[in-house]
Amino acid sequence: MAKRKKKPGSGGFGKNKSVRGNTTEEPEIIDRTRTAETSLKHIDRILSLKDFGSEEEMQAYFENEILTRQPEELVRIADEIDPPDELERANRIIEDLPDGTTTEELIDAARKAIRLSPDCLTGWLALAVNEPDDDKALELTDAGIGFGREFFAEKIDSIDDELGLWGHIPARDLLRLMFNKGKLHEERRGEFDEAEAAYRKCLTWNPRDNQGVRGHLLCALMVRRRLDEAQDLIDLYPGDNSTAMAWGRALLAIVRAMDGTGYEPPESDISDEYSSPRDYLNSLGPEFDDAKQLVREAARRNPFVPLLIMEAGLFELEIPGMFVANGPFDAADYLRKWAIVWQISGLPMVMMSDAVPKNMKARLNGPGIQEEFMDIAAQLDEHDGQPWWEILHGHVEDETNP
Repeated sequence: MAKRKKKPGSGGFGKNKSVRGNTTEEPEIIDRTRTAETSLKHIDRILSLKDFGSEEEMQAYFENEILTRQPEELVRIADEIDPPDELERANRIIEDLPDGTTTEELIDAARKAIRLSPDCLTGWLALAVNEPDDDKALELTDAGIGFGREFFAEKIDSIDDELGLWGHIPARDLLRLMFNKGKLHEERRGEFDEAEAAYRKCLTWNPRDNQGVRGHLLCALMVRRRLDEAQDLIDLYPGDNSTAMAWGRALLAIVRAMDGTGYEPPESDISDEYSSPRDYLNSLGPEFDDAKQLVREAARRNPFVPLLIMEAGLFELEIPGMFVANGPFDAADYLRKWAIVWQISGLPMVMMSDAVPKNMKARLNGPGIQEEFMDIAAQLDEHDGQPWWEILHGHVEDETNP
């Protein structure tokens, strides 16, 4: 990977995805407080409070009175129809936080909001994602889920298979809390059974999976070799070409081909006998053809995955909370979870290394792609630690990197 020095002040994606323990930098304000979603919540509130005689009347009111309104105007209109209750006032404590809010200030606001209304799921989520202690973070997440289950019990009992709870904007933080519960179990505690249960609950409540839970569930299944269930999950979302699902399909196909053929890795380095990874892969039987095709397809969807997987600083990258779908940071985020799974059995890594596109320059012209790529390159260029694969295998470097 070509690396470039970071320009002073460049690279607006350099914040940590997690802001736990950071009390000086501006935090990644959780999605619930973003202007667009907050405005949608107030629009939904206004339309539900007014008495319309027909769908046409509601549509006309929306187009004439709501569509062009600023967020603060939407709040005023909603409050004029129905004054805010304690929960609404609690939500606004967090929604109204200004730009430049620190994590410490966010935590203080969340605590104040919960004191005003324990049903403020935004507050529980803010506390949970910013809590450095695993047990405490899980406790806060479970508390929020408990209040959310009770508050939205009627919605849960009558979930729309099309929109799920995601279609009811105030309930989205319940889904985020459940997703956070799964990630806490999986990523911070290594408890895959508990993580799977949380992820499956998310998909039950939100069948369309607007959150990307399926990729996390697929990993939780693959690391325990639950191959049939992994295939069932993939089959539920046949059109999903996200990084996690495209490369997950490829890995599953490789593992199944290996199992089906009784594949045994070569006793010596393949470079001793074969001139290239492609030469070695061509020596495999037709049972691997589908797997090779899926690897090529995954590389078309996100070519940055095979490009980045052996970069020494992969696990030290600072990944932003939002990034371009199927872009460089999406690849890095995927590999932080999946790289070891690909690397551990040999053949998948050979297939991935063969899938690196020959002309990467042509892949850098999408919106935001080049900026992300240069940010990652600058971060990797500064890495002087031990490569992750050597740490994995317990190797110790004898020489210090220059």
